[in-house]
Amino acid sequence: INNPLLGHTLDLLPSHPYSLGYLFAVGAIYSLSVLIKRDKKFEIKGLNSTVLLNGFFFTLTILPVTAIYFPSNYVWLFGGIAGFCMLYSVLLHGKITSPFIPAFFACFGFMALSVAFYGFAKLPDAYFYLALQSFLVVSMALWFRSKIIVMANSVLYIGILLIYLLSFHPVDRISFCFAFVAFATARILNLKRERLTLKTDLMRNMYLVALFFTLLFSFYHAVPARYITLSWTAVAAGYFLLSFLLRNINYRWMAIGTLLVTVGYLFFVDLAKLSIGYQVVAFMFLAVISISASLYYT
Repeated sequence: INNPLLGHTLDLLPSHPYSLGYLFAVGAIYSLSVLIKRDKKFEIKGLNSTVLLNGFFFTLTILPVTAIYFPSNYVWLFGGIAGFCMLYSVLLHGKITSPFIPAFFACFGFMALSVAFYGFAKLPDAYFYLALQSFLVVSMALWFRSKIIVMANSVLYIGILLIYLLSFHPVDRISFCFAFVAFATARILNLKRERLTLKTDLMRNMYLVALFFTLLFSFYHAVPARYITLSWTAVAAGYFLLSFLLRNINYRWMAIGTLLVTVGYLFFVDLAKLSIGYQVVAFMFLAVISISASLYYT
């Protein structure tokens, strides 16, 4: 803004010769404050607040800089922020005892990476990379043993998924990618829950609910209308198989729920639209799966 405190005219400079360098330097200096060794006699307080305020005001400053000087060429800018923050979080993970500060830098880095993905691929293709990024975040959370990263990632995953489902025409590979990430994340949280000291199944069940609805949505748009009932019945069979192999009752409930949705769709939609041949095949396939599951559980 042309440094009006020194008597210059308040104005937006047409170029950015050093302002970007100053911004990154100041952000890095405040970030380095967490490496100050704490003394038992003179304890340093307020480091968490320093990190939070640094991240907040850095974001508040980088947004207008990006809008003014890099409106269409900001991928490298946010990619650099993401790289610095994630590498720095890895360094801090082995050097300081605070669980919050490395997790904060990791979350800040992944937030910048999301912006870089958006600039690189644009919507809706960026959703594919954002979904895969969610899986990467969970892997890093397990390494850090950080519940903070897992919770933040869960909220972002659900938010991005809802925006995708409500705002864009579905793309098959993106829809199935969201479903895969939900399934893989739920399995990782189940297998490694002792590493995160998770005391509740809430987050894992949230991903299973996302998997349930996302798979129904994906097959509904991916297959021809006459095969929707068959595809959903196959999904229910897959859930029953997972319940048997993994000894997990959640997949059994998902299978039953999928069968109920399939029966409703068969009676209220297929019977009015499909030819008699496809109706017979759909009824037979559904009957075989239902009777087989009933006999097994009996």
